[in-house]
Amino acid sequence: MLAKLAEGARGEIGRAAEVALEALDNPAIIPDLLDCLESDNAAVVAHAAHAVMQIGKVRCELFESHAYRLIELLRNRASWEIGEQLPKILAEIDLTNEQIMQLIPELVSQIDDRSAIASVCALTALVRLSERQLFSTVEAERLLAKAVSSPRKAVAARARRLMAK
Repeated sequence: MLAKLAEGARGEIGRAAEVALEALDNPAIIPDLLDCLESDNAAVVAHAAHAVMQIGKVRCELFESHAYRLIELLRNRASWEIGEQLPKILAEIDLTNEQIMQLIPELVSQIDDRSAIASVCALTALVRLSERQLFSTVEAERLLAKAVSSPRKAVAARARRLMAK
């Protein structure tokens, strides 16, 4: 798996789709895929994050038993790709109250991340959690109102779209 994820440049998908399909066929390899998110090789991390996201689109529930690990990976986000992809999954899976209590501060802090894409993904995840009644709607609205005035155009634009929903 590591060799497959190492192929191609960081900004490309590489063989992430192939790895995602393998994991969908054999969910027992998901822990190995999550290990790749901690690689020193930036391309491996990017491709692994993309594979995780692809799995999440099809069978998000496969990550429920890995929620604590996903939150920890998000907390230590070594790359913007982790900040982009993991909130999408974490906002959709079943979480315990303890996991929610750990996740919310990570997402809130990520709104100020250097990466605009990581920021908007965190904001979107918080809104999704509020829709699922796992996060305060009032607090989500406050964060959106603040984000609308962000000097980062992508963050402000996403906040406007989320407010319009």
